[in-house]
Amino acid sequence: MRTSILQVAATSTTPTLVVSPSPTRAALLFLAPGGAPTITVNVRSPTADGDGIVLQAGSGAVQLTRETHGDIVGQAWFARASANALFTWVETGEVP
Repeated sequence: MRTSILQVAATSTTPTLVVSPSPTRAALLFLAPGGAPTITVNVRSPTADGDGIVLQAGSGAVQLTRETHGDIVGQAWFARASANALFTWVETGEVP
């Protein structure tokens, strides 16, 4: 059985760990921010805007699943924003 939870974290121009690693994570859905800031997410600390998956207003969501993308889904994820912004994602995990 799987369960999902909506998560929100504040981001800034300083890269921050936002999604802790989880071996039971089955999927991640990164949601585009509202407004002007661009958010970059990566499995390593982004060194600059655009160093990873780029989310911007109107770009839609990015879905990663273990079936399609493998073990990267369970890794830690870092975020960096072009300006202070809220980063929102849905995390789906396996429940025993």
